[in-house]
Amino acid sequence: MKKSVVTCLIAAALLCTLLVPSVTAEATWDVKISYSGEWSGSVGGTSSASYDGTGDRTITATGDIVSAVIQKGEDNSDQLCVELWTGGEMKESSCTTAGYGVVSVSGSDYEEVPGFGFLGTIAILCLATIVLRRERMDIS
Repeated sequence: MKKSVVTCLIAAALLCTLLVPSVTAEATWDVKISYSGEWSGSVGGTSSASYDGTGDRTITATGDIVSAVIQKGEDNSDQLCVELWTGGEMKESSCTTAGYGVVSVSGSDYEEVPGFGFLGTIAILCLATIVLRRERMDIS
């Protein structure tokens, strides 16, 4: 019986380490709007808000997934660009030159936090130790 219990616990430890989903850390995003004229739109992550502005602006948002929809306030051919940055890296960008044009961007940044699988393995090994000690006590 000991071999089957140990085999099951080792298999469970391996599955826990390999298959348990990774924990994610919520990211901080910079939504960079580049446009010389009037614009309006919304930025959403953990929470969302509407914004109006003129000229360039950077809006900070948090969340695993962030999106922004920004519209030009004028009928001209000037370029409106929106970029999503996180961790010093641009993840997404889009531009328009259409009159009253709309730019929509979204991004996700799931970063694995190391150690979750390791903690699961430790828990399984502790459980194995308890089971083996009980079996030894039952045999004595």
